[in-house]
Amino acid sequence: MDVAIVSLGAGNVHSLYRAFRRVSGGTVVVTDCPMAVRAADRVVVPGQGSTLACLSYLQARPGLRTSVLHALRTKPALCVCLGLQMMARGTHEGMGACLGIIDGYAIPLPHCTNVPHVGWRTVRLTERHRVMDGLPARPRFYFAHSYFVSPGLRGRTIAVAVHGGLPFPSVVVRDNIVATQFHPERSSRDGMALCANFLRWQP
Repeated sequence: MDVAIVSLGAGNVHSLYRAFRRVSGGTVVVTDCPMAVRAADRVVVPGQGSTLACLSYLQARPGLRTSVLHALRTKPALCVCLGLQMMARGTHEGMGACLGIIDGYAIPLPHCTNVPHVGWRTVRLTERHRVMDGLPARPRFYFAHSYFVSPGLRGRTIAVAVHGGLPFPSVVVRDNIVATQFHPERSSRDGMALCANFLRWQP
């Protein structure tokens, strides 16, 4: 099974690569080649830093945006942190448009909380899903973000976390897509279990 981790010019691709190399029996590549994204069995869309910068990188590589959108419609995909925010209709960061896979918007954490939100949080599952199989009832994951997504109608929240008294979606799913606000590749045993489940998951 081949896994393509989409390179967007920033962020956590190397830690994701190491994580999937640990749990995958197939080929794992970090790539911004449209043909490699199309050829992969599964796709991981990461991101870190600026949503608009990552979207600009996606647009600047000829054919890459089209290949990623095709993958997000046709094959199992995992979107991580900023990858989740890119799935939204838009972002309050510069009021820019995103990919529009889910209806919601990426909005900033309120100033009354510690921003950015960095560290470990317990996640509460609101719905069972196969990517969460075998995890404890309240798994712990590592977060590093300043925005979160309200998923709207096209996309349902299956897990939430709380920061500064604010509950926010931490896992959103839609059809063949699983998107996490946390970083599974930095989340020790629970994160590795989620990555392994993703590789076995058949939408």
